[in-house]
Amino acid sequence: MNDPDRLARLNERQKACLRLYYQGLEAKEIARELGISPNTVNQHFRDARRILGVARSVQAARLLAEAEGHNRIGTDPRRIAAAERADQMGGAALPETSGRIARKNRYGLGLLTRLGIIIALAFGAAAATGALIEVSDVITRFIEARHIDLSDPPNDDELATPVRVGRVRRSTMLIQRKQAFETIQPLFRAAEVKTDQAAADAATLIAEMLRVRQDARLPISAGQDMLEKLVAALGANVAARKLFIEAHAMTPALVKELGLERMFGDGSPCPKTAFAVDQAGVVPIVRAA
Repeated sequence: MNDPDRLARLNERQKACLRLYYQGLEAKEIARELGISPNTVNQHFRDARRILGVARSVQAARLLAEAEGHNRIGTDPRRIAAAERADQMGGAALPETSGRIARKNRYGLGLLTRLGIIIALAFGAAAATGALIEVSDVITRFIEARHIDLSDPPNDDELATPVRVGRVRRSTMLIQRKQAFETIQPLFRAAEVKTDQAAADAATLIAEMLRVRQDARLPISAGQDMLEKLVAALGANVAARKLFIEAHAMTPALVKELGLERMFGDGSPCPKTAFAVDQAGVVPIVRAA
């Protein structure tokens, strides 16, 4: 029996399933289009393969498309092209793999991925630049505040002498240093807040993308590259936050270098963090996201 005779034996439902399969749809998607179950779609595929005497559904779909003489959606049937290339190479392409390629083209995920990479790179660059600018501004203001000369090392004998007994000039210098040190504390906190906010915004964006993808019933591969870049940007913000934690640990050494131990007394002069940090040194809001 030749192909036209075999094709004539196909019913309209079998032909509809093969046409949609040729366009790149999977069984579940074909089922939604035709209002039937995926099992019924697979049964139509099996019947069509048996009638046409072929082993694979892509071969049956190709025979029907060639008989009808055109591609009904006007696009490149990538599933069929991939299967033909696999046949020429002596292998068999998995239907799921070529199906993913067709779905990507159908949903326009190529453009989404490119746009996601651009957004993620811009987001990460902006966050890193903002953190560097804030840290640089804190250091600059500290050095220039009240024209302090940090090259003058403290003298232990002078520090042990009460302020009220002479050494007025030295006492004034220490007071200026203390005031300058206290000036940077709100700047330090502001830089931390911006870094934490950038991390929180990145985490919110990632969570919202996952929710939207699930609500829209998009395949799990939709925007995956974009999500990976955003997760990398979130990691950069967490790394910046850890640098602030390390800066906290350096504060006592700076106080000692400036000779301000006695002026601060036993209390810690470290600026308080904008958010609590656990023992692992990770901001809880970032971990929760």
